[in-house]
Formats: sequence, structure tokens, C-alpha cells
Amino acid sequence: MRRANLLFFALILGVHALTAQESTDDLFDTGTPDTTAPAEQVDLSVLTVQPTRFAGSMVSAAGGVVGLTRQGEFDATGLLSFDTLLSFDSRPFRDLHLGGTLSSVLQGSSFSTPALTELYFDYTFFDSALLRIGKQTLSWGQGRIFNPGNLLSAGSESVSLKAFVPFWSQGLTFAAISDAQREKDPKSPSWRELLYAAQFSGDLGPVGFGVAGSIVPGLSLGFNEIKGSAFVKTALLGFDVFAEGITSRQQPDFLVGFFWEGGTPRLRLQAEVTRTRVGGVLVADGLFGKPTLNWEQSLADGSGRVGVLANVPLVKAWNLVWAAGWTYGSDGEDYIVGNLDPNGRLLATALQLKFKSEF
Repeated sequence: MRRANLLFFALILGVHALTAQESTDDLFDTGTPDTTAPAEQVDLSVLTVQPTRFAGSMVSAAGGVVGLTRQGEFDATGLLSFDTLLSFDSRPFRDLHLGGTLSSVLQGSSFSTPALTELYFDYTFFDSALLRIGKQTLSWGQGRIFNPGNLLSAGSESVSLKAFVPFWSQGLTFAAISDAQREKDPKSPSWRELLYAAQFSGDLGPVGFGVAGSIVPGLSLGFNEIKGSAFVKTALLGFDVFAEGITSRQQPDFLVGFFWEGGTPRLRLQAEVTRTRVGGVLVADGLFGKPTLNWEQSLADGSGRVGVLANVPLVKAWNLVWAAGWTYGSDGEDYIVGNLDPNGRLLATALQLKFKSEF
């Protein structure tokens, strides 16, 4: 189906593209945080002895998705999900902190084996330096729509060490990550297969800055993976603006963007552009249903996707979520090849009844 025909369907049906997702269920996600990453530092306010605390959530949803494939065929799919999460947090004495998260999801008619998504400990030295070891989520970079500056990308089963120390009134962070997807023998990885990274970041008056680098030595002679980045960010005329440059052996990249919130009703707007893509997110926090609009497009071939989402509260813990999406482009183009809908729909709309309970 040609791009013009897709545009016609979008205008007639009022359908916009799916937001970025790993599976159809994620059509209902509201997206990633839309503020630039804060500077690294030790939070002294949490350095008090705390008993072990448990928290959790249960999220169940049912609904369906209907839409058209690239061949113009109608496709409909039912959605049923049930996710559970249990986490603990403990500070047995002032400088030692323990944390972990256990999760399980419904797969067909049974639940998956509970998986540890996080399990770590951290220790604070002299109220200023921090060491954290274990299975943890690490992410660098300033992007929230795109993030080419994340030098710490690794698989979900990675284990890492992170250390932070103050340096010249700023901050210096080190990380070492073991990633089973990169290692020949995950049970006994070589030190040369680990990813090593460092970042120096802080503030000079109203300007935040950072420089970072990462390396994977590799088992062969020479360095297989070397990356570097540098960023600046500041507030300008009511906007948070940021710019980042990324260099690597494969292809240099950059990120420029801004974030703004305000107005009546309250709005949030973020836009970003990289060497290959441009995108934006608009969230109307002050309107009923908190409508959200996402847009991404390839600068190389013009393909892209647009998505809208609304989350309507019904009664306590129950919401009705509506989403719609349009992925546009021609055969072989970026967003068509990388279509996130597992059923291949380019035009789709979905409705889901969602229950969420936290304790």
C-alpha cells in the first residue's frame, strides 16, 4: 500500500501511529520520562537506618486491537495481561543499602517463573562516595525519546559495578558491566569482555555538563568497542535545552533537544533530533484523560510513526485506556522494516480496561 493511501486512511479514521513499544501490550504505556538526566550525587537525606520495606503492584488488563496491515488486510487481536512486581528496600545501618525487585508476567495460561530484575547493594563512604554492585539498571545520556549517548547499553541479565566519587567539586562516575550476550562463557567471563565506562559531570553556574567514554577491550588484539560523548544543558527562556555529541568507531551521532512545561491547562512538551531521527512528545496533563501525542520520523527516508493515547479514570484502581497509531513509509524504509506491531499492522486502534493495585 502506498504512502498516500496510508495518509488517506489516517485522515479519514483519525488514526495516529503507535508509540514506541516492545510488544502490543506496550501500546498502552505512557512513555519514558521527559526530563533531562540529573547530575550524579550522593543523597545525604536517605542516610538513616531504615527497616526492611516491601512494596509491590499488580496490573491486569483486557482489551483488543484492530487495524490494517500493509496489504490492506483487516486484523484484530485480543489483549490479556497480568503483571506482578515485588520489591524490597533495606538500610540495616546508615551507610549500607540493599535493594531488589522480583517480577512475573502472564504467558498464555500460566505465569512466568519469577525473575530478578534488580538485586544489588550499595555502600556510602564518608558521606560523599558511593559503590553499588549487583544486577541494576544503568543508563547515561540526555535523550528520552532517542538516547544515542547511552554508553552503558547491555542485556537484561547484565551485572555491574558502579562507583561515584566527588572530584573538583563535581562528580566522577565509573562503571563496569558484565553482559552475557557479549561473552563466550557467561559463567566465567574474561575481564576483556566487560564494558568499562567513566563519566565526569557537574555544573558550572547555570550550565550542566558532562564528558564520558566507554570501552570493551575484546578478546582479540586491539579495542573492539570505543565510544565517547559530551553534553551541555541549561535553562533558556523557560525551556530546558540540551545538546550532546557522540563518537564511536562505527558512526558519530548527536542529540539536540528541549523540554518545556507550563500553560493552562498544564502541558509538557519535549522534542529531540539526532543524526538520523527527529521526534516529539506532547502531554496534556491538565486535560481529562491526560492525552498524549508521540511522533518520530527518519531523516534518511521520511518514514515514521505517530501515536495518540488517553487514559480515562473510571473508579479507584480502574482505568479505560484508548490508543491509536499509524506507521507510515514505503517498503524497505526504516520504520516499515522496524514496525513494532508484531502483527504487522500499520494503522491500528486499541481499547483496554486496566486494573492497577499498589501496596
